[in-house]
Amino acid sequence: MTTASADGEHAPNRRTVFFVSDRTGITAEMLGNSLLSQFEAFDFQRRTIPFVDTPEKIAEVVSVIDATGTADRKRPLVFSSIVDEAMSAQLGKA
Repeated sequence: MTTASADGEHAPNRRTVFFVSDRTGITAEMLGNSLLSQFEAFDFQRRTIPFVDTPEKIAEVVSVIDATGTADRKRPLVFSSIVDEAMSAQLGKA
């Protein structure tokens, strides 16, 4: 995923947002979207990743988030509704 604009520069107001959940992701989406609605000047590229319920899935999601941050040259925003504290802490390392 890239966020380069037509002139080759990265769009300054474009941000990638991840909604990560150990269930359907609806709670993370609702909370995140209500907060993001306050920032109308930004173009948010939203990605929902549901059913992240094992340490292996968390590790994979962390890799995707980190790769996206590298490609975008900006840290993505992450909204999570993961209940398990250890897995939530692992996600926090992204």
